Amino acid sequence: MKYNSKEVLQSVLERINNLNSSGIFRSNPPTFGLNHGRCHQIKHLNDDEQKMFVYIRLEAIFRKCRDSGVKPDLEQVIFLDEAHKFIIDDSSNIINVIAKEGRKFGLGLWCASQSPTHFSEDFFN
Repeated sequence: MKYNSKEVLQSVLERINNLNSSGIFRSNPPTFGLNHGRCHQIKHLNDDEQKMFVYIRLEAIFRKCRDSGVKPDLEQVIFLDEAHKFIIDDSSNIINVIAKEGRKFGLGLWCASQSPTHFSEDFFN
């Protein structure tokens, strides 16, 4: 990529502004009336924007749980629909990290997809 190109940088800035104006990074209350839940509707974003949002959000949730220390019980659960869009066969992928280490920090992960073959080997181990 040509990061020294004015057009490329303008395009990146436009994408960041579009994501910001979408409201997904704001603290929106959930639409289903629960006080302890949050639902992010990201279907209006393109695939790359969805991936960026999911990875950033999951990283922030995991970091917060990890920083609060080891927990004996489950305190938070992430539900990820259409998970096949976000799971890759890379042990450093945040979804694989949460699947392997999240329980120690009170974090659970439920992923939904059309087939078990969509999940990486790290996810199951």
